Amino acid sequence: MEVALPGELEKRIEEVIGRGEFSSRAEFLKEAAELLLDSMGEAAPIPVDGEWEQRLETLMDESGTDGPPVEMTDRDWIEVERRGLALIRERKKM
Repeated sequence: MEVALPGELEKRIEEVIGRGEFSSRAEFLKEAAELLLDSMGEAAPIPVDGEWEQRLETLMDESGTDGPPVEMTDRDWIEVERRGLALIRERKKM
């Protein structure tokens, strides 16, 4: 498979690979594709409306039963940002 990317995007990918976060372009693109496909199959995001606070409280209560806390990695934060930006883009379409 051949993929043509805009120059700036290709440069950013090369920087990530250069920092050693991925061993190759193929590894980077494979993980990026998996993240995208996984996110497309997930449930819809929680709507921010009049019941937001109650849903948030419920989720926080449930999270306490999942075991001990786990330290967030840089990749975790990247994923949080990616999902947040996707949510913003979706809301702008409404």
